[in-house]
Amino acid sequence: MNNFQFLVNRYSHLCIAFISLIGFSQLKAAAPEVLTVPATRVTYFEANLNARVNPKGLSTTISFEIGTTTSYGTTVSISGTSSGSVILFKTKVLNDLTPGKIYHYRVKAVNKDGTTYGSDRVFTTGNSFTKSPANGHTVVVGDNGLVYAFGYNG
Repeated sequence: MNNFQFLVNRYSHLCIAFISLIGFSQLKAAAPEVLTVPATRVTYFEANLNARVNPKGLSTTISFEIGTTTSYGTTVSISGTSSGSVILFKTKVLNDLTPGKIYHYRVKAVNKDGTTYGSDRVFTTGNSFTKSPANGHTVVVGDNGLVYAFGYNG
């Protein structure tokens, strides 16, 4: 028997007593893991905020912080809580954004073992419209090619 084996055998009861005293779940911190993913479907007034979250087996509340600076200012929640230990892809659709603005956002996940923030990401809403009258109709097309209005002027 070498010295290491002797120490393990001699003091193993202390390790078991310590684990019993503090509880096994206290030994492994399980704050959620997060990754802020680029926004998608960004238009003049809307954007989809995206994130990957691993709740680490605990009930976790997920939200996004958003604003026109890295101070954010607004928190938007994703309904319900998530749990399990697989990576989840989460999306929150934002409406009523201001055209031509730069927005900062990041994901935030909270469980009983901690709060984790994702890195800052940026997107810019569209800012130019083109009105094209054609045969008594007006078509409003954004710089992203989407048609936002169509009307008859007759």
